[in-house]
Amino acid sequence: MLEDTEFEKKIKPKFNKFILTEPINGQLGNQMYRFASLYAIGKLLNRTPVYIQQDNYIKNIEVELSKIFPNFFKQIYFLKSEFKIQKKFQLATTCCDYNNPKILLKENNAKILRLIGGIYFESYKYFDHLREEILNLFEFGPEIVKEIEEATQKIYFLNDNSRKICVHTRFGDFVGFGESVIEQVEALIGLIPKLLFRLIKRNVIDKRYSLLIFGEDKNFLNQIKINKNKFLFNKIYHVLDFSLSRGGELYFAKEYCDALFLTAPLSSFAFWMGYLMPNNSLNHED
Repeated sequence: MLEDTEFEKKIKPKFNKFILTEPINGQLGNQMYRFASLYAIGKLLNRTPVYIQQDNYIKNIEVELSKIFPNFFKQIYFLKSEFKIQKKFQLATTCCDYNNPKILLKENNAKILRLIGGIYFESYKYFDHLREEILNLFEFGPEIVKEIEEATQKIYFLNDNSRKICVHTRFGDFVGFGESVIEQVEALIGLIPKLLFRLIKRNVIDKRYSLLIFGEDKNFLNQIKINKNKFLFNKIYHVLDFSLSRGGELYFAKEYCDALFLTAPLSSFAFWMGYLMPNNSLNHED
């Protein structure tokens, strides 16, 4: 029923009934959302998340996933192409809907349950009750750890004693709807000293802070105006200049960001950047 190509690299599926969706072309953050949600829903229904043969995007990034998240990679299974889908059900309507998956318990007889409609499942409510298991699924592989270890040897400031305040930006994907806006990013950075004072509840803010701005559009990053003398940041950096892989950026944020501020509410990558950080880190969405 499942393709056995290179199956020796995967773990044995826990359940012999399956749950899947239509293929999605979303990038890494979208794929993580979908799998985490299907993993949690599948655990409720005693079903293993799988992919159909036509899911070319996930096939194209399998090798990359094996390096970023080996535990995720080991649970990527594809149905054999001749297998016919038996049951379809619409749990969500749009990308970010949350509907209690317990309603699927009444639809749980077929060998295959195929969810249709809103198939991204971009709501942490589907899986946050299994947070430790999700963090284990998305535990970083040794190649990513090595990438950042080698990078930090070249980025001297990462090993100083300053606190690292990170701001994530995303420009171009959600034009006019949910993307980062320069004026809002600038306003947020201007508010960070007050936010830090409130969040960490200290009477005196440590003056040793570095600002790290994430983003893929260099022109956008260069347009962000920051008056260093006005704020508490001694150093300001664009993470793009470090030439990290996207998996490397996620691990970098987890290891080095003491606080993370998000400016693109529709960025699934930004969500995972914050979700994978330690619980004692400060996370704030603008």
